[in-house]
Amino acid sequence: MLRKVIFKKHGYFQLALSTIGASLGFFVLLAGIQFYIDLKSVLVDKHQMATSDFLVLHKEVNEMSMLKLKSNEFSRQEIEEIRQQPYIKEIGELKQGLFEVFATLKGVEAIKDMSTAMYFESIDDKFIDIESDKWKWKEGDSIIPIILPSILLESYNFGMAPSQNLPPITEKTLTWFHYGLRISGNGKVGQFKGIILGFSDRINTILVPQEFINWANPIFQNRPESNPSQLVIEVDDITHPMLAKFLKEKNYVTNKDKLRSSRIKSILDICLVVFLVLGLIILFMAALTFIQYAHLSILRVSTELKNVMAIGYHFTAPARIFLVLFMVLNVLALTIGLAGLVWFKGQLSAYFENHYFTVDPGLATTTILTSFGAVAFLFTANVLSIYRLLRGLARHLQ
Repeated sequence: MLRKVIFKKHGYFQLALSTIGASLGFFVLLAGIQFYIDLKSVLVDKHQMATSDFLVLHKEVNEMSMLKLKSNEFSRQEIEEIRQQPYIKEIGELKQGLFEVFATLKGVEAIKDMSTAMYFESIDDKFIDIESDKWKWKEGDSIIPIILPSILLESYNFGMAPSQNLPPITEKTLTWFHYGLRISGNGKVGQFKGIILGFSDRINTILVPQEFINWANPIFQNRPESNPSQLVIEVDDITHPMLAKFLKEKNYVTNKDKLRSSRIKSILDICLVVFLVLGLIILFMAALTFIQYAHLSILRVSTELKNVMAIGYHFTAPARIFLVLFMVLNVLALTIGLAGLVWFKGQLSAYFENHYFTVDPGLATTTILTSFGAVAFLFTANVLSIYRLLRGLARHLQ
């Protein structure tokens, strides 16, 4: 009897619009969260992104630096300030060789004897991106392992070699040869052989083991020791927006391409907020529509409901009928929204794969938990509204 009374003057069109609106709200909210999670996973995945967790910092060179009115070195206070930043894990200091280096390449038929002045620097091994059991040196060794920056070989192959009618050289070829090294300073001269272990994409300087620099500096030092002009930092998350902000405020220079993902992530955070706000607004409007529908339905049959309650029915009896209806409609709206999300996820995964990125195939746990929370919010709003209205009708009968 209660069902006949309640649905006596039922408005299906408004109910359908409410369900469609709730479905749209679920889709916008959940799609925004899923897109954020997938794109963030691509940005911070070291295996998928060219960016590294390491950055090389130096100060901007300007006219003041050229006139020696401003130092490009990092003071101990500045290094400690960088170390204290919460998004920075480790900091490495490039230590300079305080001596002169002269290198000679001989014995290569295609290339005439080549000589050049060089410089050596060193850093803690954990900041080096080349692994080799030959990366070591101890006092008495005549061979010094060397790591060159990749950009040096590119400059030769695509700049110097064509202009001087010289053949290009591969990385592997250069590792086959030994190089004569003349170390001088403080009135002393040392002869060594150098071998190239590899080329670094991370640090644009000529590296040798720290043990050699620590040994050679006191012996061949011909200029005073100074603070480092370059630092290598390891960060937890290279996309952290505060990292880019800190470097900009301090006028520290690094590879801007490596910070591009940080700017993308900042934009992504803004997009997530927009999606969340838009989805919540749509859900809120859907909840209001459901509540309005319940109010109108109850008011249309308020006389009949009062009569029913007057003969002994508790107000919770008609309330349960409304709540079962709204629970079904809310679950239906969530199902439609999730179906749209699964389609959206498939399109998103295909897009990433076409651009050689991969994302997890399923929906994120956060997305699923949010869907449960959203439908719980919608249903709770319906429960509170219906119980409040029917309790008011019951009080009028007392």
